[in-house]
Amino acid sequence: MSPSIRNPSLLSACTGYKNLPLETLKLEDIGASGEIAPDFGFIYPQISFLWISDNFIESLLPTSVCSTWTALTDITIFMPSNSFTGTIPDCYLNGTLSTQKLILNNNYLTGTLPSGFSSIMQLIVNNNFLTGTISISTGKFSNLLYLYLNENSFSGSLPTSFVSTSLYSLTLNSNRFSGRLPTLSSLNLFQYIAYNNFFSGTIPLVSNSFMLSCLSIGDNFLSGQINGNLTLKLRRLETIDFSTNKLTGAIPSELFHSTPSLQSFSANNNCLNPSIPDSICQPKTLQSLAINGISRKCKGDNSFSLYFQSTYGYLPSCLWNLPNLQSLSFVGNAMTGNYFDISFLLSQSF
Repeated sequence: MSPSIRNPSLLSACTGYKNLPLETLKLEDIGASGEIAPDFGFIYPQISFLWISDNFIESLLPTSVCSTWTALTDITIFMPSNSFTGTIPDCYLNGTLSTQKLILNNNYLTGTLPSGFSSIMQLIVNNNFLTGTISISTGKFSNLLYLYLNENSFSGSLPTSFVSTSLYSLTLNSNRFSGRLPTLSSLNLFQYIAYNNFFSGTIPLVSNSFMLSCLSIGDNFLSGQINGNLTLKLRRLETIDFSTNKLTGAIPSELFHSTPSLQSFSANNNCLNPSIPDSICQPKTLQSLAINGISRKCKGDNSFSLYFQSTYGYLPSCLWNLPNLQSLSFVGNAMTGNYFDISFLLSQSF
């Protein structure tokens, strides 16, 4: 039988105790179920590191801590991968508590994000059912290092205060965000993931983010041309995904000059010139190239036509000499170039 959170040896109010002196409580992957007691904060008023992950807790998030943890500093609330329901209490983020890390991903939380974020360093709430907008009043984001909002139902545009010079990782994918993608000036930014939303406008500037490894902004409504200087200083960039947007013009050769670590490039389903620059072969680390339908004509609305441009593009023959290339997809294009000889494959016995 799985231990219950109402077992007296765990978190239940049935213990009859108050003011237990624990500062750290960790219950990870022990099969615990049930609910967290309403007076949890009175039982454990000194906990500043709460870790309850990978269990079967079906409960509201405890609100009693809002009055008992106010004198604590550097609070971590780490409770992912359970079955928590309801909303995130305001005190977790509005400054009532000195919350530095709030990790609540993979639960069943609903409602909107509370206002605040004054001291938060990690806000990870992906894979829930959260809604609403991220407004200017929501937070200052000045200390934010990790922000994971992906796999929810957030909407609206992102505020200019979203910019943080210390941000390390930003994931916004699979929501209903609209407006322009935020321009980030963080020198430490490692990943910028915002695919599958309703963002419009041009590709955001990230040229000062020297540590950037992943730029994934496909499945939006971005338009305009690709800036050749976009990757000028991004020597650690491994993944670029521009697919399923409304980008126009040519893929600039400069894009690949300064990306020696590039492993994956995708520009499927855009309105780009179908010619691929020879510089695509400069990053010898390239493993995947996806350019299906890059020259599709865009109609006046936000859909694609079912026919392709009559102009012919060019596929560089140097691709066949890339030592690490594992996947190449260029379906639905009109291209010329020296395709590799596959006759030796046809003569093999399988």
